[in-house]
Amino acid sequence: MLRSILTSSSLNNVKAAITPMRGMPSLVRSFTTDSTNTTYAQDTPPKDVRQMLLQATLHHVPGHGWTMDSLARGAEDLGLPSVVHGVFPGGPSGLVNAYLEQCQHQFAQQAQDPMEGSISDRVRALTMLRLELLKPYARRWPEAVALLAVNPPIAFHHLSTLVDDIWFYAGDRSPDMNWYTKRAALATIYSATELYMSQDISPDFVETYRFLDRRLEEAEWVDGAASQLGTMLSFGAKSLIGSIAQSRGH
Repeated sequence: MLRSILTSSSLNNVKAAITPMRGMPSLVRSFTTDSTNTTYAQDTPPKDVRQMLLQATLHHVPGHGWTMDSLARGAEDLGLPSVVHGVFPGGPSGLVNAYLEQCQHQFAQQAQDPMEGSISDRVRALTMLRLELLKPYARRWPEAVALLAVNPPIAFHHLSTLVDDIWFYAGDRSPDMNWYTKRAALATIYSATELYMSQDISPDFVETYRFLDRRLEEAEWVDGAASQLGTMLSFGAKSLIGSIAQSRGH
């Protein structure tokens, strides 16, 4: 998810990569099916079908991955025709996109609860809250990363929205240059942590949260975000490349 950020040494490129993307085309298209199922297509709104299939398919992701197999099993559970996967453009990649959209909405709802502590404390708590949503699918997440890697604009959109939401709900309103460096640093930390999580076999991912704490302590948000950025980007690049290679069986 950090391909452009990780390969750039220019702060201007970092700014561009983490700035939320506007005017992106919608990834939702109308549900279509064959003539034998026209009644279902007419009676059920496309967005409802998409949401129903997403929930049914996610049930199979831990066992069968972010694959057409999971989509087919989800459709079968709902008694839907096989062509229903068309509500997710790109099949598995569309499934990952829909899941991340759902996570964004869930996180935004949960993050609005009042929080105590410093901004750094709130950033930590909110990052952990976002990682909690990934827990059921953590073992399969490298597959999702590999699918996102072939569509950088979508990956950047999700990651930039995620880190901006965390800082926003943590109470950060700083308009200075640190706005960019803090978001770039958190993007790298979050991506590295979720990939670490995919390999973590400790009870309830306790080692993942220790890993996160170490990375956040190294960041030194207030005084040292910019100075730490290069080191963290390098670490994140190695983690991302290793995870993609593993998911592809290299």
